[in-house]
Amino acid sequence: MSRLYYFNPDHDLALANGNAHFQAPESATAFAEDLSLLPCWFAEEVASEVLSDQEFSEELNVLGLDVATIPLFSKDKIEEFKVEPWGWNLAVRKFFLNNGVAEKLLPTIDKIEEYKRLAHRRLTIDAMNYLRSRSIYPESLPQSAVELKSVAEVKAFALKHEEVVFKAPWSGSGKGVFWSSGPLTPSLSGWCKRIIEKQGSVMGEIAYNRVQDFAMEFKVGRGDVAFAGYSLFFTEGSGIYRGNYLLSNEDIEAELTKWVSVDYLRWLRDELMIFLRENVAKVYTGFVGVDMFVYSETRDTRHETRDVRHEMRDTRCETRDARCETRDIEYRINPVVEFNLRMTMGMVARVVYDRCVKKGVRGMFTIDHCPPGELLRDHIVQTEETPIEIEDGRFKKGYFSLCPITENTVYRACISLT
Repeated sequence: MSRLYYFNPDHDLALANGNAHFQAPESATAFAEDLSLLPCWFAEEVASEVLSDQEFSEELNVLGLDVATIPLFSKDKIEEFKVEPWGWNLAVRKFFLNNGVAEKLLPTIDKIEEYKRLAHRRLTIDAMNYLRSRSIYPESLPQSAVELKSVAEVKAFALKHEEVVFKAPWSGSGKGVFWSSGPLTPSLSGWCKRIIEKQGSVMGEIAYNRVQDFAMEFKVGRGDVAFAGYSLFFTEGSGIYRGNYLLSNEDIEAELTKWVSVDYLRWLRDELMIFLRENVAKVYTGFVGVDMFVYSETRDTRHETRDVRHEMRDTRCETRDARCETRDIEYRINPVVEFNLRMTMGMVARVVYDRCVKKGVRGMFTIDHCPPGELLRDHIVQTEETPIEIEDGRFKKGYFSLCPITENTVYRACISLT
């Protein structure tokens, strides 16, 4: 059966809302429209089509990918496809039903409710407890998140730690996340109150000195789990995703081993595969991105020198008790910041690199946003100054937008290779 891909980046919002009649905000709708062809770059290479009103023209399909597009609301064409949205929620299920897809080809309402249960940030607590139970050095793992069910609990947690992070139980891509130092501000207290009323709790975490964000990507299917690769990504100061480094898995692993051992990385990978197999794979099928970060800690090391007396040519030298303190920096990993039970931009970058970029080349995959017209002008300049170079059917050097840029486009997904 052919696969039909659909880009619904409002998935996290729709899942949190939980209503089949959910209407995405204008910004999310514009994002979905401007990047509706993004699945062309990660779709299965055989018998795949993408649901979009845009055309995957020859200008875009410079590598000759075997992907076609189908306009939205083509009921007579999509009824027998295996549909692959960015993520499953009740709203996208209703969208497909309304557009002619047979209900037997869609996950049930109960199944999607199970997906939502698994997507709750509570899963990070379970995963951290699992990793701690399996680790030889459990003290090397950070404290897990805490689920706070009242504003009073939130305030107490904020006062207990120097700096904290509060997160909505269902949110993603850096949204629904707030940092706090000291007593809660009235605005943050109000936000926590609203989230507790809507979602039942707020997740509290200790803030760490982040050094590098990354993720491990997994593919879950038929009760099993496979490692799909690494994602080395970067965010704005607020934590909102902005892009990925385009590197091979081996190069990303080499980057990460500047701070931690390769054996530890692979231990985490293998243990997370077991955790996902036991807790997720029985219910869910699709990609799972597990966000992580390397962080630094300073450790005070105290050295003591005892009384020492020695004589040299009738001269007595004495060394009294002395204490010398040094501050060592240790690097550790927070291995379960977030579970994304959906396609992720990190996985898009992984597939684009592995499938479309010449081996050994390095670059960046970026998501950006500009006012109408400004993005087109920048696109024209970059295309003229650093045009994409292709060698042996793969990108080698230069700039390339993965989706069309017009006068009205405000969101862009592009690659820049050096």
